[in-house]
This record gives sequence, structure tokens and C-alpha cells, in this order.
Amino acid sequence: MNVNSPRPMRSSHSMAQGLAVPFGGPMRSRSRWFVLPLFVSTMADAQSAQFTPLDIPEPGYFSPAGVSADGNTVVGMAYIVGQGDKARRWRNGIGFDYPGPSSGPVANWASGVSADGSVVSGGTGHAVFGDLEGWMRYGASVGHVGSPPGHDTSNCLAVSGDGVISVGFGGLQSNPNLYQAAKYDDQGGWTNLGFLPGHGNSQARAVDADGGVIVGWSAGGFQSTTGFRWTAATGMTAIPRLPGGTEAHAEGTDASGAVVVGGDYAGPRKAWRWSAASGTQALAPLTANDECWANCIAPDAALVGGWTSANGGYGTACLWDAQGGVHELRALLAQRGLGAAIAGWSLYEVTCIAGSNPWYLVGDGVDSTGQYAAWLVRLDVLPGAEPGQAFCFGDDNGTPCPCSNPTWPGTGGCMNSLGLAGNLTVGGIASVANDSLVLAGTGMTSSTALYLQGSARENAGAGTLLGDGLLCVGGALVRLGSKLNVGGSSLYPLPGDAPISVRGSVLPGDVRSYQIWYRNAAAWCTNATFNLTNGYEVVWAP
Repeated sequence: MNVNSPRPMRSSHSMAQGLAVPFGGPMRSRSRWFVLPLFVSTMADAQSAQFTPLDIPEPGYFSPAGVSADGNTVVGMAYIVGQGDKARRWRNGIGFDYPGPSSGPVANWASGVSADGSVVSGGTGHAVFGDLEGWMRYGASVGHVGSPPGHDTSNCLAVSGDGVISVGFGGLQSNPNLYQAAKYDDQGGWTNLGFLPGHGNSQARAVDADGGVIVGWSAGGFQSTTGFRWTAATGMTAIPRLPGGTEAHAEGTDASGAVVVGGDYAGPRKAWRWSAASGTQALAPLTANDECWANCIAPDAALVGGWTSANGGYGTACLWDAQGGVHELRALLAQRGLGAAIAGWSLYEVTCIAGSNPWYLVGDGVDSTGQYAAWLVRLDVLPGAEPGQAFCFGDDNGTPCPCSNPTWPGTGGCMNSLGLAGNLTVGGIASVANDSLVLAGTGMTSSTALYLQGSARENAGAGTLLGDGLLCVGGALVRLGSKLNVGGSSLYPLPGDAPISVRGSVLPGDVRSYQIWYRNAAAWCTNATFNLTNGYEVVWAP
């Protein structure tokens, strides 16, 4: 029941399926595309966490937009070299096929899938800009669905969990930048949903399990873009923006329609979660990041998925729990025993969540060969609280960086020659008896990384100059292990490595600090050939 943007662009998404289009929703351009090799699934036994690359057989890449409740069907859009944008459906044990109508438009996309995988929604684009037409597949039957009253174009962006209601918008070829939110069902056809007061532009982006609650955005005139929630009884009502917000988008809703998530341009982009009881609440980015966006929410509202990033860089896939705590997906998967499967991957964002215990997540990133890639995750355990606290950022709020190379506040270590900040995040459980702690490094160069443990914070946490960055860990130092960064990322421990508590010889109650030293051979800052991430402190439980 979600909405997602074609890659390579930043997405917007909802509960269990959908696709954002080149003309709607918040986007961030990426400057390259990649040709993907064929991968073999890394899915483990059916009762464990799983990570499965989703790679089309043609040269190009796949952008997932929706996933069924059992994780066996994923839909989205593929960019295929020589053909352009094409709708694609992946089915477990079958592979990829084309789910759309047989006509040959310039571009087409699959945007949503029902909970059982039998109904798929999508749209097609033709030679004239703005000439769009939505389509629906019901089992083996597929066809275009026309346009809402007063419009001559349409787009289906999401479908309800039961497969009865599709939502999107209608438009006019004569004014292709203005839309009206609308819903479609195969019995009653299209129904316009209108606008918020004073507006003249809207899109429906997501829908709940039975089609009774629809969410999206409305804008126009001098009014700021505002998220909305629609029901037959209330019509379209505004979701209050965050303080200082200027452009809010509702991107997803849970199965009941009671909880809505999205994002707002409130300075840096900010994710939010709304319910009638709590109002609109901001969701925080990871500690070393300054912006985030919520793309989707699980049907049971237990997880919110999206991305978090620093200084406008590529995102890091993250999850928020029901209490609003933020968790890096990569570290969480490593904790669940998938460290080897995701080694070298950069996970950019979660675009859709379906199911409930287990949960199925789809998203995108860059694989271990540096190719743009999509993935499917089966998550069998909810994330827990963050195990510690990040400190010693290279933002000149403590010890200044050595070469006037600070990064944005709270976004990692001192800047490296790539214009990035090495960032250390931590996931898992810091327990001597039940150690699942995982250290995850991103934003580094693709070189050697040394994972360090200290018995104290260096210089009371402000750090001291070392190489092109700051040494944050002090006291008795332990070299936990050396890893090779792929795509600037690595993890410790991987399968076969000693747990951190064993390697670091920690005892219950010990306070330990962690940091990553990594090689940066470019001659651009000091004469040294290395830099460091921020630090992270953990108190070990029994």
C-alpha cells in the first residue's frame, strides 16, 4: 500500500506497496546507473532472517515498490538498457516477469501489490509528457482503467491489502503538472477525492488494508504542501505539519489506517509518524545523520521504514520501532546472522514493509561489486533499543579537525578525501552472556578498516588529532579485527569472527568505547594516509 519513486532517485513510500513517479513526491537524483550481474538467492531456512538480492536478468536495475504479506511477490520498475523503464514482478521460485498490459508504451511501472500477491497496480506513460494511464492486474486479467471524471489521464500508485481499491490520481494532458487524488475499484470505477481547502493539486499515495483510509498530499496557491488522510465519512482532512515544516507528504498507513507516516521539509528533511492519539511526532535520524524520511509502515505498525543521511549524501536504510527508536538496518541484519550475506553492501533505504512477525522489507542500495541493486529481507525479530551512545564527531564542536575538514554536526568523523565522513553505528545486544553486538562502518574509503576498542573516551570524549581525523578511543586499546571496506562499508564481527565481548575481554559493567581506523591514501590533508570514524560508547550488561 505504498508509493515509491523510480530509481535512481530518493523514494517516497507507504504500508505494503506502491511507486512514486518522475513527477510526484520528494526525490533526490543519483548521477549514475549500473548494470547488475545475476545473483543467487541467499535466503536461509524459512524460520530465520533472510537477505535476498533481487536482480533482473536483463542489463539494468530493479527498483522495488511493493511486496506481498508472505514475501513471495515483489513488484516495481526496472530500468533496462535499450528499453527504458518497464514494470516487473518477481515471484519466489519463478523469477521476474512483466505484469502489465500488452501494449507498448514508452514507459510503464508496477506500483502496488495486494497482500496475497494476486492484484497488481501500475501505470503507463506515452510519448506526450503527462499522458498517463493506470492499469490493474487481477490474476491473469490485466488492462487499463481509464481516468477519473473530468480528467483524461490517470495513474494507479497503490492498492489496498485486499486488492479491491487502487489509489492514485487523475490529471489533464493540457496541464500535466496538476493532479487530483482519486481511488478506483473494478465495480464502481474512479472517484475523485478532492483537495484540502485552498488547494488545487493532490495525489493519493497509500491506502489501508480494506480501502477505507487513503493518505497522500495536497498543495496549491500560497498554501504549503500538506499530508492528508481521507475517509468516506470525513473526506480529506489535513495532517498537522511538524513545527517549521514547509512541505509535508503522507507516504504510508498501517492496515487499520490509524497510523500515518511520511516526511517534511523542515530545514533538513524530517520523518514523522501521526496518530489521532499522539498527533504528528518527529522521528529522529541516526545519531551521525542530520535528515531522514519515512517511506512506509508495517501493517501492524510495529516498524516504520525509510532512510537517514548526512549532509545530503546517499541514504542509509533504517527502521523506527513503535517507540520511535531508530535502528540501522545493516547492523540489525548482521546481528541476525546475515553479516556474510550483506558484506560489502550499502543499503540505501527501506521502500516497503509487509507482513507481521515475520516482516518482509524491500529496498535498494549498492551491492558488493559496486552495482546498483535491490533486495528483499525477511525480518523475524523486532529491533531493540540502541546499545550505547555515539560521541567524538568531526564537526569542530570538540577538538577541531586537522585540516579544516569538519563534517556536519553529528554526522561522523572528520571529512575524508571523498567528501564523506566515516560513520560508526552499533546494533545488537551488549551483553556478556548474550553478545550480539555488531559494529557497522559506512562513509569510508574502499580500503582497509581496523576496528578498535578502548577502555575510555580519549580526551574526555573530545578526541585528539591523529592522521586526517580524531582519535576518540583511549585507555587500554584492543585491535578487534581488520576488514576490507567494499563501497566504503564493512562490519565487525562477521560469521567466524570472535564476538566483541570475547575479543575485547570485557566483563559485566565494563564501559568500552569503539572506533574504526581506515586507510585514506590520497594526499589531500596531512601527510598521513588514514582517517577515523566517530566514536561509540557501550556499557556491557551481564
